[in-house]
Amino acid sequence: MKNLILFITASVVIGVWANNASAQYYNSNISGRPISIQSNSEIIGTPYLLEDWNLGTVKLADGKTYQVMMKYDEAQDKLIYKNEKEEIMEFVNPVIGFDIKSKDGKQMKFVNGIANVPDWNAESYFQLLSDGDVKLVKKYIKTVQEAREYNAAAVKKSYVDSELYFVISNGEAKKIKANKKTILSVLANKGNEISNYIESNKISFKNDADLSNVFNHYNSINK
Repeated sequence: MKNLILFITASVVIGVWANNASAQYYNSNISGRPISIQSNSEIIGTPYLLEDWNLGTVKLADGKTYQVMMKYDEAQDKLIYKNEKEEIMEFVNPVIGFDIKSKDGKQMKFVNGIANVPDWNAESYFQLLSDGDVKLVKKYIKTVQEAREYNAAAVKKSYVDSELYFVISNGEAKKIKANKKTILSVLANKGNEISNYIESNKISFKNDADLSNVFNHYNSINK
């Protein structure tokens, strides 16, 4: 009898948790409009940052935040989500940022509203790697590349990924290369301190977390 009671109690708890978790996935309070996604099987790869739908947090211009199942379309530089009916939607009210987890479970923060970035506008999304007086942001780019194999009549199309880094300071954006020379040049007023930090922490410039740490350290000492 005792085991039966424990089983029933556990089942109720699990059921409540499942309902709450499901409720967090879809939010009926968001104003959105349905959109049709055309599947293009001719193009190899995916236009999205992450192929699967992921639970993330979106922040709107009115200051409200919501948890929704979302996808970031890199090719169109657009965020979409699913409503409670699992319809694919676009946001009616302006979005100013969103958080989502990467494939390896790390939190990624994206923002827009960054002015004066060449080739992009204020609605373009950038990953915010470091915030402060000097910001480091990363732009994910997805383009379609065409290639024809030798002696083949058909042209193959595939999505190609590329990335750019920008430093935002005093309202101006500067494209940089993620290497020691360039970063020391950008952070020249604390060049010695940053150089020592890079050496003592064995910074890898191919690692975004390390790049974030460098700029976070700079912002902490550049008072």
